[in-house]
Amino acid sequence: MGKSIKDNNKWTDEANMLALYYYKYKTEFLGLEEKELCEMIGTTPTSFKKHASNFRRLHTVTEGLSDLSKAQAEIYVKYGKLNRYELFKEIKKVLPIDDVITNRLVRLTGRNLRKL
Repeated sequence: MGKSIKDNNKWTDEANMLALYYYKYKTEFLGLEEKELCEMIGTTPTSFKKHASNFRRLHTVTEGLSDLSKAQAEIYVKYGKLNRYELFKEIKKVLPIDDVITNRLVRLTGRNLRKL
């Protein structure tokens, strides 16, 4: 799938944005499956789910895991109040989600839909 957006063990802003989206909306409206999100980030499903659950801690203050990072808090402050469409729009500005979806369709259909 190419270079991951997770820098070694450090979660990038882009990866945190996806984790926030997953916490709030799961994969609804993304057009990507959980496995594809993890591949894009370069992490395991378990690690991704744990990281996403950290946003619950910011949201509820009492629930969720307690290993929050400063970067997660900054992403939550900046994007946490956005609805799913607004957050998706922000994610599309920084991540090649359309390319990932197109590549999946090419694999499934054997046709390059961009040429149509």
